[in-house]
Amino acid sequence: MPKILRYCDLIVTPYQKLLIIMLKPCLVGNKGLFALLLLLPFLFVACSDNKSSSGVSFSKELLTCYEEYVDLHGDIKTAFKADQKITSKAEYGQKHYEGVGAAEGRELPKSCHAYIDNSDGCWLAYANTYPDLLDNFVTNYPIQTDKQKIKFAKTHYSLFGVTEQRTFPNGCSNVWIPPPPKSCTPLSLSESGGTSICVFGVQVTGTAAVPDYKLLYAAKIMAEYLDQDNNGVADNQRVTSTLKSRGACLGMTAGEEPECLKQGLHVSETIPGLLPGPNAAFEEILHVISEFGYAHAYPSVFGERKGTSIADAMDTARGGYQGSGQPVSAYPAGAWYTYDDPTCDYACMVTEYFYWGLTSMMGAQAHRCSEIAPEWGLCNKNLVKEKDPALYGLLTNPAYNIPQRLPDGNYSGIPLTIVRSE
Repeated sequence: MPKILRYCDLIVTPYQKLLIIMLKPCLVGNKGLFALLLLLPFLFVACSDNKSSSGVSFSKELLTCYEEYVDLHGDIKTAFKADQKITSKAEYGQKHYEGVGAAEGRELPKSCHAYIDNSDGCWLAYANTYPDLLDNFVTNYPIQTDKQKIKFAKTHYSLFGVTEQRTFPNGCSNVWIPPPPKSCTPLSLSESGGTSICVFGVQVTGTAAVPDYKLLYAAKIMAEYLDQDNNGVADNQRVTSTLKSRGACLGMTAGEEPECLKQGLHVSETIPGLLPGPNAAFEEILHVISEFGYAHAYPSVFGERKGTSIADAMDTARGGYQGSGQPVSAYPAGAWYTYDDPTCDYACMVTEYFYWGLTSMMGAQAHRCSEIAPEWGLCNKNLVKEKDPALYGLLTNPAYNIPQRLPDGNYSGIPLTIVRSE
């Protein structure tokens, strides 16, 4: 986890530094202690008004950092308001980030960037890791010293590296993308003969009635969504870390109680070789990734609640916010997303909207435009781009590394090993 300076007594302003320099001759001998006592109130003046509920002091700058962190994430802000123990927003933000936020890949506001503690070696490595950054540096800095390169790297990361999801080498702080999960959280398989496959930290499980080849097929679809170039490294490590931290999993079943209750997939609807429609694997697996991954990795963008970027786009697609957000029996003329399942709440509506938009852009719905028209009117990429530019822009934004190619069930980037219950 990144190291962030915590206490105001570690922060000295330029004016305080000047005061120390001026009084330096006095800070020696027997007079030194008396001079230091006189100096202390000036050194700590920035601390006096920012006490947290536990007595911990924050500088004004760090106070802003953690308060803006809370405000940046709607779910954290809501939890803070409901918390009865911590009244300081800054303290709550710090505890949340250090407790779970960093592991979930939570975004930190720009006001926190000054507190990222990376060594000069890490900044040099950051600049040297990316050929385009190195070319940029060589082009714009005639005198190429390490000091200049460090300055260049810090500026680039602050302005562009964050949104581009650039990463630091191992051993360096990285506030945006935590290390990718290496294994799955152990899952207790209750049924004798139950099976599971670990895919980038996500469990794909099956009951004893699920054939191995269908379980493996589902695992390959999951892996292809997460690793489009088949190189064994998840394309968006922030999302895979979030999936793992939230215990995301897929439960395949032939009608029995599934091993995983997060998202189900029936074997009769898992048909290798067929497109979405008869083959529900593409849909249910993508639901896991969007609902438990993207919605929490980027809560203000893909969060499944009113007011997020994707929810605003969805409300437009539905002809405006309808009633309580639930499906309605009659949508306004011109609406192209007209989901009518009464059991689907607003969050569910967002999940389905993500699926319809992305798979249409992947070319997976063009074979059944008429069939899906009562629910979704944009069955190919061009229609989504022309009619729903807000959704198209979100799903193609390179900052989010959303898969753009429909999986085909052929994947070999990481070993997919079936584990059986005893």
